[in-house]
Amino acid sequence: MMQTPSEIVREWFDRVWNNGEAEFIDVGLAECCELTGLTPQPIQSPSDFHQFHQMMNNLFEDIHVEIDHIMESGESCSGVVTVTGTHRQSGRAIQFQSSFFGRIEEGKICHAINLTDYLSVLVQIGALPADAVEKGLAGESAL
Repeated sequence: MMQTPSEIVREWFDRVWNNGEAEFIDVGLAECCELTGLTPQPIQSPSDFHQFHQMMNNLFEDIHVEIDHIMESGESCSGVVTVTGTHRQSGRAIQFQSSFFGRIEEGKICHAINLTDYLSVLVQIGALPADAVEKGLAGESAL
């Protein structure tokens, strides 16, 4: 029986992030894909995603992704997740949200737009002050 887009995405988060199964990247991600919003440049292959996955695991330990909301329509799936973990360098706990809109083709993730709250991560690990957004929007230096 073929998995639904929601089931595919749930398995992706569980295996790749919660269980740390990097080898599942090659199973769950289409060879020619486009994932935006995770890195400055689009991720366009499983190899690119392996680099992102390794970078995140080098920066954070105990990464866990909890799906807060998920919905699907045809081959598309969207949702919101909460990510938790520990920043390796500072030892500080992190928690942030990311929303995604993706498309599944032939049982693999082939396209995803991600909106990830990296700003709150930078504040949580101490890289930016807590009032960085307020200062920045007021035209002041946040640093």
